[in-house]
Amino acid sequence: MTRILLIRTSKPTVSFQVTQPLGLMYIASSLRRRGRSDIRIIDMRVKQQVPRDIIRDIQDYSPNIVGLSSLSYEASVVHEIAHNIKELNENCKIVAGGPYPTSSPERVLRDKNIDYVVLGEGEETMGELVEEMEKGNDFSEVSGLVFSRNGEIVFAPPRVYIEDLDSLPFPAWDLIDIENYFTVEKMNRVYYQKEYMSVFSSRGCPYNCIYCHRIFGKIYRARSPENVVSEIETLYSNYGIQEIDFIDDAFNIDAERAERICDLLIEKDLNLKITFPNGIRGDIISERLLHKMKEAGTYRVVYGIETASPRLQKLIKKNINLKKMQEVISLTDKLKILSHGFFMLGFPTETREELQKTIDYATNSKLLTASFFTVNSFEGTELANLVKRLKIAIDYGREEHNCFATNAKLSEVSPEELSRLSQKANRAFYLKIKRIYRIFMLFPSKSQIFRLFFTFVMKAFKH
Repeated sequence: MTRILLIRTSKPTVSFQVTQPLGLMYIASSLRRRGRSDIRIIDMRVKQQVPRDIIRDIQDYSPNIVGLSSLSYEASVVHEIAHNIKELNENCKIVAGGPYPTSSPERVLRDKNIDYVVLGEGEETMGELVEEMEKGNDFSEVSGLVFSRNGEIVFAPPRVYIEDLDSLPFPAWDLIDIENYFTVEKMNRVYYQKEYMSVFSSRGCPYNCIYCHRIFGKIYRARSPENVVSEIETLYSNYGIQEIDFIDDAFNIDAERAERICDLLIEKDLNLKITFPNGIRGDIISERLLHKMKEAGTYRVVYGIETASPRLQKLIKKNINLKKMQEVISLTDKLKILSHGFFMLGFPTETREELQKTIDYATNSKLLTASFFTVNSFEGTELANLVKRLKIAIDYGREEHNCFATNAKLSEVSPEELSRLSQKANRAFYLKIKRIYRIFMLFPSKSQIFRLFFTFVMKAFKH
């Protein structure tokens, strides 16, 4: 029998957060539907493991196939794990997927320890690949697959994205230790109930932000409200889940569907708490939807704003309506929903004045909390193409290449000054008496305020 091990890789950073590995959990449940039953999941992130920590698990299970899911900054970890596995069993097939392999398949496959790359959504591609491997058939026509043959990188035909998301089985919750996720720093950071689970209610985003990996494509596909709420009911009844984190890229694109989900949750009266930690499109949200979200249990929303420069909004193709965004933030605050803003500092050609404008926009808003990320380009994105056209050299293999540090000068200020401006942004935003008071009054617990304060100190005064 084929033994399949799915691993989410991990590389601790200055801001280490965890959410359940839904991608691998969906792949596992889809493999089960195809008749595969001997499947395990290792989530290195939940226990902050490094490659040597999982060697014994790999030895004990002795898998025939290993799937590695990784982010771009975890590249070195992927290759180290692949090397370790091949040393243990050179016949084990290694499949890489997730944002890093999808964006950089050629770089991944230069590593002879990695046999295949799955691009984008993995449920159908992984299922077909496993079937063809078991039969000993040629796998070159498995859509969405990339592999090396006779020293050349071969791209199979592209795979069409899954249109009917309701057809997917629910994630394989039983393959993870759910309680492990109740005691670690989660993606949302703030929580009312520790017993939480992440939920994808849609995939894909129709917007064109140039920094995005677009692993789920540009075509927006959504599960039906009934299917989404059925999953939430199952989590509530079978696993004791009290809080839901919607991690869609674009939950509110279809406002009518979003309202229907809220209406059903209100009808079910499960008394759940709800958050949107991955960011929703703020400038298209209506007052009606915000009220329904509040009534359904929403207590925290994250808005991806990125920059307060109209010029840069066009350059990065985000095109947020900045005036409308401020109105929505104020309305969110009025409803006593905790609001968090995502901002990015250091876009290509960004001036010091534009950087300051973004800091001022965030500081003067009614956002309760905010994050200021450093712009870095990643392979496979439109931003990487822009950086290349500007003849800016990027070392994509550098260990420290992530969204908290830059190894190249993209904007008109130096990386050192950009770091100082990021610290300044945190100080300007959080050292306001009114904001401190509101945080103290609205945060669910004082221990969370302490963690926020610790994070603030690290980001505002680090050397």
